[in-house]
Amino acid sequence: MKPRNFLISFVVLLAGLVAGYFASLGAKVYLSELSGSLEVTDSYKIELPLGMADLDSSVSGASFAVFSNLYFSTREEYQEVINEGLLAVKEAIAWKDLVLETREIGSKNEEDFDRIITSMDYEIELVRILDYYRQFFMNYYRWIDTGESQSKTSYQLAMGQLMAVMEFHEEKYAKDNVAAGIDFEEARQGVVVSKNTGRSVRWARVVVVLSLFLLVLGVPGLVRDRANRRFAGTLYFDAIFRPSRVESHHVYHGTTRLSLLMVALYVLGLVIFSGFSSLLFPVIIGGLGLIYIILLAIFIHRGSNFRNILISLMAPKLLMMAFILLFIAVRGPIYFWSQMWVSNLFRVLFFSLFIMFLFRKFHSNVVLCRKWSGGKVAPSIAYIFTALGIQLLLAGLALQFFGLEHCLTSLNNDLLVLPRGLSENIGITTLLGIPMEITPWIIYFALGLMAVMLPLNHSVFQRIFKL
Repeated sequence: MKPRNFLISFVVLLAGLVAGYFASLGAKVYLSELSGSLEVTDSYKIELPLGMADLDSSVSGASFAVFSNLYFSTREEYQEVINEGLLAVKEAIAWKDLVLETREIGSKNEEDFDRIITSMDYEIELVRILDYYRQFFMNYYRWIDTGESQSKTSYQLAMGQLMAVMEFHEEKYAKDNVAAGIDFEEARQGVVVSKNTGRSVRWARVVVVLSLFLLVLGVPGLVRDRANRRFAGTLYFDAIFRPSRVESHHVYHGTTRLSLLMVALYVLGLVIFSGFSSLLFPVIIGGLGLIYIILLAIFIHRGSNFRNILISLMAPKLLMMAFILLFIAVRGPIYFWSQMWVSNLFRVLFFSLFIMFLFRKFHSNVVLCRKWSGGKVAPSIAYIFTALGIQLLLAGLALQFFGLEHCLTSLNNDLLVLPRGLSENIGITTLLGIPMEITPWIIYFALGLMAVMLPLNHSVFQRIFKL
């Protein structure tokens, strides 16, 4: 029995690893094509005279996807890029001084001349904002790339200066319908995400350390048994590494505290993801994940022995969350996204390991369902895919109700993976090539999955209709 279980586990992990590798190759092609449409490697070159339209697109038309490609394509000329911004400010001021020197020999129309000077002052302010903007994101990405403390200090200083000059500019031209045409919302959102970096790093490390600490405590024999009761951490350990060892007749102590702690860590991970992406994403994904676990717990003995079942089903999910948070714990959420955009090795490792964990999670769930219910493999698979079908159905109905385009746009407005203005003007579904029919496809697939799986075990019908 042990060799067979080991062989099945090995095959599952190998299948996940292979699937993840091919998924990384597909992501490489897709992201390369998308990066081509966002190519901005020469956008740091500033030539005078400057136009306000160019400044508008530079300040309010960027994203972390653009910045990732821009920094990594110009990091060898890092100081030159910084100097370009400073030079642009000096040249803008020099142009204004030259114009002022022509006051006496130029037009005698003082009103027109003053209007020109006012316009040049306006552009100088915008060039200065753009200078702080580039100092901010170049130093921020240099810190993400190298971890230099000097770069961290520089980006935090430039970030404060950027916010100050943007607020001053907006207040100054708040009532000017002609001049107040620059939208700083995307730049401000980028600053908010960056300000949350330190908080995200600290809490991500807390979740990762606690998850691994509980896993270590769960090593069999590390914590003494109490009479005939095993430590609940052993159930956590077994559910991940040896689910075939889990038996419904085993008695555990500390299950209440451990189950509450695991749920708390899971919720904390979702909060961290709100800095990693947006509030919308973790609420929906996390809520659907909890619904999936609750449904499985209900299907298995109608919720009896709930704490033990919850610990065993939460164990693989918590491990996967800790795996993703591990990258955030290095240097924040944008570290993950920047590596995803520019590093082929990172994509291969991430997708390979993530999908391997995903395959292992479903395999463990099948084994655990069989162990807790005392049934066979087929009913356990029916439990898993019935709960999965309900989960997909709820996701599809939510997308249908709120609208796929609206959901993706709201997500990107917080996440800033793609340029905000670009995604709103073209449409994210069009930009990414996502068919609008995908929402009804999800609903139909979920209904079909439930229709196929439910008849495999009539007790599933009984458990649902007894609720």
